Amino acid sequence: MQTLSKQECIALIKKRKCFHADVDNGAFTIKIEEYSPIICTAIHNGHQLRKELTKSFLLSQTERLYEEDPYTVDLVSSFPIVLTGNDSRFEYDLNRPKTLSTYFKTAWNKQVWEKPLTTSQRAKSHEKHQAFYDILEALVEVIESLYRNAIVFDVHSYNYQRIEADTPTFNIGTAQIDVERWGNVIERFEKELNKIELPNLETRAACNEVFQDEVI
Repeated sequence: MQTLSKQECIALIKKRKCFHADVDNGAFTIKIEEYSPIICTAIHNGHQLRKELTKSFLLSQTERLYEEDPYTVDLVSSFPIVLTGNDSRFEYDLNRPKTLSTYFKTAWNKQVWEKPLTTSQRAKSHEKHQAFYDILEALVEVIESLYRNAIVFDVHSYNYQRIEADTPTFNIGTAQIDVERWGNVIERFEKELNKIELPNLETRAACNEVFQDEVI
């Protein structure tokens, strides 16, 4: 695997080159085996935390894993285009706008930092957040030029034991989808997910029962 900068990745994408690389000192990984219309992301897969932040970080490994989504990249690793977050969402959350991606005080009612991050520390994390979306934007532009549309699957997991209700194995979040335009596709996707059989587990797919803005 290569190690590339954001600028090097974007240059390769614009030339429609295939590559597999760690980006921004391993903050995230991009794999392009073929320029297909489907892009898969596992933005909360990571567990890394910058060394300069660990001294003031308060959460235990167990508390982190309640909100991080380890191994989600395994669900989409066979797809030709995959972007994987390698840093912990507690350093910066790719599921939030850049300015809100670094938690000031608490997350899910837990104090994250012993003392607030400095402006410099937050800026370093924001740069990584920006790099991820700059590359994704360049990739979507190329895919749209080839196929008119690009489909992005944003894959997450959730801890079903925290929910006091029957929860689906697969949840399709439609909050960021034009349901009027793509409703038939969503229905077909849910139907196909409901056909999946897993050992020792009853499977079920549903829309927006757990979260409304991601696939889990």
